[in-house]
Amino acid sequence: MASGLLETLTVQGYRGFANLKLRALGRVNLVVGRNNVGKSSLLEALYLLATHASSTALQRVLRARSEVAGGEEHQLPGRPSRERMLVGSLFFRGPDLTLSGRQVWLGPGSGPQDGVSLQLGWCRRQGDPGNPYVLVEGEAEQDEMSAQPALVIRTGSDVRRIVALQPDYSVRTDFLERYPWSFRALPPCIYVGSEQLPPDRVGYLWDAIALTDLEDEVLAALQVIEPRVVKLSVIGGPGGEMERAPVVRLGEGDRPVFLKTMGDGMTHVLGLALALTNAGGGMALLDEVENGIHYSVQTDLWKLIFHLARRLSIQVFATTHSWDCVEAFQKAAAESPGEDGLLIRLYQGNEGIAATTFSEQELTIATRQGIEVRG
Repeated sequence: MASGLLETLTVQGYRGFANLKLRALGRVNLVVGRNNVGKSSLLEALYLLATHASSTALQRVLRARSEVAGGEEHQLPGRPSRERMLVGSLFFRGPDLTLSGRQVWLGPGSGPQDGVSLQLGWCRRQGDPGNPYVLVEGEAEQDEMSAQPALVIRTGSDVRRIVALQPDYSVRTDFLERYPWSFRALPPCIYVGSEQLPPDRVGYLWDAIALTDLEDEVLAALQVIEPRVVKLSVIGGPGGEMERAPVVRLGEGDRPVFLKTMGDGMTHVLGLALALTNAGGGMALLDEVENGIHYSVQTDLWKLIFHLARRLSIQVFATTHSWDCVEAFQKAAAESPGEDGLLIRLYQGNEGIAATTFSEQELTIATRQGIEVRG
């Protein structure tokens, strides 16, 4: 495995994962399995690991599943939003529905010394404005009126953040954003959910690669579906009446048309291409990668994904329900130099969610013989 890529992964205590261990990962990984077996949860776990559970990552993960309470209808004029993020939903509950003391550990090794952990504990307020909360140890202190639930985020053994929570293990969005955090440069990690990227996100990702040769890679992705595309831009924004929107030209001299009018497949491919071209040296997470994309062009799309993963040193994790997508993945992997592709099948085992992996060679045999690998 090339330097900088995640080679193994352990997910403990996150959502439906009691203790998932992946002992070998590829550069491009396709995750399959039945409904509600944890495919999207695995991408979320990777996202939190890669971002060290930043405020932005926590909000995106929770908001994507509508795990919020309150909102604009509870907001008073001139007051901060009362929206609350339901942090407790991140933790595996098992047969015991209590949350106190629950811990999530995400990492490449076998212990918390080299990963990221989220733990539900107790804290109390102290006088230091730069570090307003301190952890409370022991049941006697926890019983004090001043103690309240807390989300404790660690990288390795270092406490990076203590977030005070409400009794229902939620936190107001504006409070989550203002908690102190020790930032350090991290490789990029771009997450594309099963729904379309919001316009502001499309504009931001496009601006990051505009006027570079990566524009050509985005065009090449759109040409997989519509070969006539020759130009792409994102128009609108601050000061105008319309939100930002991608437009394309289908031939020299033709008038630009809004990409959205060309179907959901084109919009989804644009999101995939922008994620990949912005993830250089890091990770791209692509949920339901085949959404809206006809089976006849999926092999070409996977070839582009393998190409960008190698060119930009990206590790890709994608999910699918589609057998056509699995076959297209196998064909593209077989044509990619090196053993870059890996299929990960999640399933419900006797001790919780487990995984089986298929190398490129094993997947070639399985698809040739029509062996079901999706669970």
